[in-house]
Amino acid sequence: MGSETGRGADNPVLAAARAFERDRYLSALRANGQVREDLLILAAFFAELQRIPAFVNEPMMGEIRYQWWQDAVMNGTASGHPIGDALVDLLRRRRVLTTDLEGLFDAMRMRLDDQPFATDADLTQHLAATEGRLFRLAAVCFGAEEDDAVRSACDQAGVAYGLARVAVELPAVLAQGRSLAPRNLLTEAGVNELDSAPRLPSGQLAPEPWMDVRQRLVRSALSQARSAKSALQGTSSPVRSACRPLAMVTPYSRVIRRLRPGDGLAVTDVLPIARIWSIWRGV
Repeated sequence: MGSETGRGADNPVLAAARAFERDRYLSALRANGQVREDLLILAAFFAELQRIPAFVNEPMMGEIRYQWWQDAVMNGTASGHPIGDALVDLLRRRRVLTTDLEGLFDAMRMRLDDQPFATDADLTQHLAATEGRLFRLAAVCFGAEEDDAVRSACDQAGVAYGLARVAVELPAVLAQGRSLAPRNLLTEAGVNELDSAPRLPSGQLAPEPWMDVRQRLVRSALSQARSAKSALQGTSSPVRSACRPLAMVTPYSRVIRRLRPGDGLAVTDVLPIARIWSIWRGV
């Protein structure tokens, strides 16, 4: 590894990426030199944003944290935060306009809301603006030009990968009193309005309808992944490398499909060796 990540567990960028964005962490290890360093920075940065809703009790506290990150990035000056400073340096070196990240911050703020997204289209737009935006930034790190084809392919990959993550992470998110699954999907699956109410502990929820929710999410993820892979075939190798976490859609879907009827709210994950193998093979 390079000078930054070579410090191992003592390096906050490496530690955050490895602990909270494992797919992006492993994907970064497939790259070399400065690209690897930059992918780890992106993974650590997204990890910090993802964790905010889980660590605040009031939306306003989350808003303050997101605003701090946005100000630190937009100002482009040292803040003293190792991940923030590393990101500012990355954006400067890669000539990424900080205004390109405004949509990411706006989308992440939506996760502070106790209520689920209204429709599938709302969730799709959100995932394109978050997961897709990270894929687009990764493509820039690989040296790809961000044209319309690249943006479309990365956004499609982000939606597919994001849907699979929503399905796998649903029990943990529900335990925080939130739900990223859209309301129309909850209705179709027979989830009671009370079951999707804010701050309701997941242990009080009936697991059967939530199993249907997770199954519907992974079906959508697989369908989106097929479209994304087709779109990626029309792009360059660097763009496909940037979207390497898309390879996790199938293994995430498998673990959900193996759940038993009463395990709709069971915590699930992919075996470490399966994760490594999938990421290493790529899309």
